[in-house]
Amino acid sequence: MIAFSAWYRVHTGEDGQDEWYFPVHLPGWDVLVIVLFVFLTTYVHNDPKSNYHRGSVFVLSYCVLVANFCLAPKEHTASATGTQIRSLSGRSLSRPA
Repeated sequence: MIAFSAWYRVHTGEDGQDEWYFPVHLPGWDVLVIVLFVFLTTYVHNDPKSNYHRGSVFVLSYCVLVANFCLAPKEHTASATGTQIRSLSGRSLSRPA
């Protein structure tokens, strides 16, 4: 979607259509978790001789992830404008004006 937006803007020459663009707001923790679990899932899935140790590491990693999202504070203070967005975990994040 982002690549198409960039391509469309360059080839049509339309400027001033900023309300059409999709803003991507990804908190650092969410990005870290996505990257970590993509590698962890690939590591466990691609090895035909996976054992209980690898499976238990996989399950315990998910338990730590769930505990972090459940125990993290739910609300953050808003910015000067008061505009907030929510991450996938339900935590509110300040959004610049």
